[in-house]
Amino acid sequence: MQRLPCEAWPFVKHLEAQFGRILTEAVSAAPQLQKAYPYLFAAGSWQNLFLYRGHNWNAEVCSVMPLTCQLLLPEIPTKPGLPYVMPNNEEIILFRSVGGAYVGPHTGAVNNQINIHLTLKGGKGVYLEVAGERVELEAGKAVCFQDSYLHSVEHSDDGAQERLSLVVRVLHPDYDMATLRGHSATEAVGDLASWSERDALRKELSRLREHFRKSQDSENPCRGPQPSESELEKAREIFRFLSTPSTSTVSDAPVSGIDAIVVLSNWYDRASKIRKVLELAEAQKHLAKHRSAPILLVGGRGRLSSIQAAELNGEAHATLAQLLVLMEIPGELGEQGAAMSSTRRVTAISCNECPTPELRMKCGCVGNTGFNTDRFLDWAAKHLPPSHRPRQVVIVEESYLVRRVSATVLGRLFGFGYKTLHNQTTMNITVVNARESQPHDALNEMMEAG
Repeated sequence: MQRLPCEAWPFVKHLEAQFGRILTEAVSAAPQLQKAYPYLFAAGSWQNLFLYRGHNWNAEVCSVMPLTCQLLLPEIPTKPGLPYVMPNNEEIILFRSVGGAYVGPHTGAVNNQINIHLTLKGGKGVYLEVAGERVELEAGKAVCFQDSYLHSVEHSDDGAQERLSLVVRVLHPDYDMATLRGHSATEAVGDLASWSERDALRKELSRLREHFRKSQDSENPCRGPQPSESELEKAREIFRFLSTPSTSTVSDAPVSGIDAIVVLSNWYDRASKIRKVLELAEAQKHLAKHRSAPILLVGGRGRLSSIQAAELNGEAHATLAQLLVLMEIPGELGEQGAAMSSTRRVTAISCNECPTPELRMKCGCVGNTGFNTDRFLDWAAKHLPPSHRPRQVVIVEESYLVRRVSATVLGRLFGFGYKTLHNQTTMNITVVNARESQPHDALNEMMEAG
């Protein structure tokens, strides 16, 4: 596919982060949708609504979609010092299609514009094809491609009932005045001899200043966007959930028959956590069926990371290195060392295990409690799937973070945030305080030496 990395436009990540709120506004604006380009679509229903067109913002639509317009108003035009080649070089459009719709192959009029296609709802079963390459759309994810290549949209009958997308058309990042060398005029601005970059930039500055003044004239300029009723209800649901004591999924003492031992935030008090992991592993020797319960370590790197963690590209691997050393020491740890005789039961998920090169470089899939919890649940879905009985998982945590980890894991299992294969009926979580352990001189000496 003739795609460009959407990172070329930093505002795209903000649109993706806010797509739920944009969707709420789009649903409110849906009654204003009209039939889109009837000469392009061959079947079904395809509608659109312009938020920005011909250098003008649609005030009526922006009154219904204030957050969307607020996010994009400082970003468009993307290159105010350059003349448009075509009047539609930059536009913001809301599109809607239903099952059975097919928009035939078509192209933009020029090759200096990019379509940023953000799916808001109903990506399943909706396919975008560009230059012969087909991709299924996904809610909350943007696809960026050059508008001058043949592209089409197919909304299959068995796909989502309704698809809503926000398309932001912007100038190509390589477009500059040198591109127009040898041309005396463009369809959008006419004679290029009369074009003044200075005047264009002054006009854009005045527009932004006017927008700022209007925001200051409001009753409360510091007030954020008003939450929608669905967002308020979600907040009430979370409040009710957190206010109700849990009766089945978290306890303060380890259960018998452990299916997995997990450490989620390795940078706090690593010594106590390793000690507690060894104690739990040793306890399992009395339960032959679960003696080899896997041990999972999750953690990235950040401002609190140790030098060893930076060298090993992640806290999880730093913890793993010390744990493996202790597991191989005969005699010093007595039965605890014997219980850990098989190092293959230990897995570390850190920066190097992120799925893409960019995330690996930034260590962008691990690090905070939420990310680490999500990586544990990803691992559990593959290696510890739901069974005929609830999976018993012990999470080892430093006392300061016991409550945070408990709330995060419980929230995920009850369906808040990250979607996971497990839920509150398929997994029982025990969060133990790593500091509630008896001192072990040999272990302490090894940790201090490390």
